Amino acid sequence: MTPDLPVELWLEILSMLPAHSVRKMMGISRILFEMAMDDIYQELHFESDGDQMLRTFQQLQYPNLARRVQHFYIRPNFLPGAEVCGRAERISKKFLCIPIGSSTRYESPPSRKSLQQSISTLEFAKGTISHLLNVQAVTIVLHDLAVTPVPSFVPFLHVLFSSLGHNLRKLTLNLTLPKLPIVLDSKISRELHALVDLEVILANSRFTAKESIKDTLVPFTRSLAGTLESLSISTLMMVDLNPFFDGVGYLPKLRKFVLIFELSFVVFQSPAPAASYVARFISRHQEILQHLTVRIQHPHFFPFHEESWMQTYSVNLKLPHLRTLELGVLARAYDARFPLDWRKNVQHLPSLSQLENLIIFNTTLSIEDVEALLEALHHSKSCDILQRLSMKITILNSRLVDLLASRLPSLTYLELTFGEYLRTEYHIDMVAFRREMEPRILDQM
Repeated sequence: MTPDLPVELWLEILSMLPAHSVRKMMGISRILFEMAMDDIYQELHFESDGDQMLRTFQQLQYPNLARRVQHFYIRPNFLPGAEVCGRAERISKKFLCIPIGSSTRYESPPSRKSLQQSISTLEFAKGTISHLLNVQAVTIVLHDLAVTPVPSFVPFLHVLFSSLGHNLRKLTLNLTLPKLPIVLDSKISRELHALVDLEVILANSRFTAKESIKDTLVPFTRSLAGTLESLSISTLMMVDLNPFFDGVGYLPKLRKFVLIFELSFVVFQSPAPAASYVARFISRHQEILQHLTVRIQHPHFFPFHEESWMQTYSVNLKLPHLRTLELGVLARAYDARFPLDWRKNVQHLPSLSQLENLIIFNTTLSIEDVEALLEALHHSKSCDILQRLSMKITILNSRLVDLLASRLPSLTYLELTFGEYLRTEYHIDMVAFRREMEPRILDQM
């Protein structure tokens, strides 16, 4: 390394390079070697039961390598596929029947040798976990795969959380509903003493869950109430989330809440709309929330008026400490019978006296929509302190820039995305915009 620069400065320079560039320079010096090794072993992906995976676990028996692992990603693709038969998960004696769309695909069942290899890999992985002392994040992806033929998998999860739970800060669960009771049992939740970030992604499944969200996800989340600071619930399947928001109660340390879900008839055919349960959940935490994300996707066949959703969610809502708000509604297909009217929507913004960051997803705003948004921000007492604004627009001109500059005096970051939104009348003339802005730039130079 060049001796005239301190090590800290070299580290700052190298941190701006892509990871593969650092790996190419790992033979130049000890510092670059250590940075490259950190990058190589920072994430451990457990997705196969092959020889390469076994070699990786063998390498991690050495403390110098094991200490570098910070994120353990588990996606056991080596587990056999599950069969739809009597709504039960089992392995066929002759074939695996996996419906795909309107067709059916048949696969040979796993051999005894392949099952034994999976069991051996899991047993070896259990012995390696105790060396991963610095893991702070775990991701588990488990969809329609059969767990029962590989009896070592559930004990592997128990060893994983009993060994790493005391240090684990973030847990991401990408599961189907039938897999919730397998992963979220009481033995696991008792080990998570330091968990502050829980992300749950509910995936589609061909199976019917034997236990409901109320029996699995609710008690698991409530057991983390003493430490949980960030909660994210995401699903694009038609599932009723009412039992979760009704039963999870108050989380006293919650600072960030993210909700991404599919709006459907399943939701609105419930005794009470999911929106009301979500509003109650947000209302219970309105004095402590600092980051709120609500992203709704509704199918093209569902007659949903965009202008009504924010009123439903923000009625009588005040968020005095909220600093970041992310909003978005995504329609899978635009339907002229149900136009998306943002101006009626933003009239119902809650009180946001500390808002610094506003990000609007998926909804394309005209200049009239932007004016309505700024007026709503003015009424919510956040115009003078807003520092970051990100949104999608239909037109880019000097009038828009002047409007934002005059109404948002503290703005330091502006991200404007423009493009067509299934309608051809929107067109951005970048040449004309640059000509309009050029005199203003020259005046300031």
